[in-house]
Amino acid sequence: MEIKKTYLDEMKFSGFLSGKVKVLPEDFIVNEKIYLDIKPIEPHQNIEKGFYLYRLKKINWNTSDILMRIAKENKIKLKEIQYGGRKDRYAITTQYITSKHILTIPKEYRNKIELELLGKVTEPMSARLILENEFIITIRAIQEKELPLIEKNIEFVLHHGFINYFDSQRFSTFKQERGIPAFYLLNHDYERFIKFYLIQTLSTESKQAKDRKYSLEKFWGNWQECLKISKTNLEKNLFSFLVKNSHRKNSFKECMKFIPKEELKFMISILQAFIWNHCIAKFLERTLSSTDLLYFKTRIGPLIFLKQSK
Repeated sequence: MEIKKTYLDEMKFSGFLSGKVKVLPEDFIVNEKIYLDIKPIEPHQNIEKGFYLYRLKKINWNTSDILMRIAKENKIKLKEIQYGGRKDRYAITTQYITSKHILTIPKEYRNKIELELLGKVTEPMSARLILENEFIITIRAIQEKELPLIEKNIEFVLHHGFINYFDSQRFSTFKQERGIPAFYLLNHDYERFIKFYLIQTLSTESKQAKDRKYSLEKFWGNWQECLKISKTNLEKNLFSFLVKNSHRKNSFKECMKFIPKEELKFMISILQAFIWNHCIAKFLERTLSSTDLLYFKTRIGPLIFLKQSK
């Protein structure tokens, strides 16, 4: 069988500078900046209208996971805590959250997170209230000979800007052979979406968690066996439902109710990021000469940047 070549086979890719990022959590610091009119209040002062505004600082936690624990600690629903955006897990991040409730953090997490009450605001925190995110990034193991080029590139970025592609941070669960789970939602293929959502793995997960997900994939369709393997509440609820209702025509569509809305939004945001990357790369390719562009190969497709003139 003859294998047909694609344009990617002919493309000349550039390499990246040597260096390591996120060796330690403090190598990646994110500080959220917002614009809100904050009115001071006394600690634990009850308010009739508006929202309590908190500054949340965390290390080695993603936003949704720690908010679920804060919600559980305070006996409220997750949707009763509002925030602007998800921040990295393997990093030190600061962001703002609001709630109509006084919030406290679980004692066992106080060495990993800080929650500071700042005052009262009239509207809940949301993405539109984020002015910017400040990043402080440490790159380790850079070769000394590359420093002049880095300095030159910084000057180039200051004058010409930098294309904000999404990369490994957003596509941490991406597997080439499976694609992006949210694509299946476009075709109303709820079973495939749920399957790949449940079995996706992170490099930071424990071996036990990865092994469990491999087993779920192996026994997919045998709902009794999948239920025995289940550990999380989501898995138990979903497979319990399938054990009783898999014969129903829309059973997998009904299973969508078990997936937290925040997780569903994030899965859709991965699809949006993929489309953004693709559209920007195609726009540059169609509007500029290939001699003015640099191509970088990544596992989610080529990224294209403007080349510096010599």
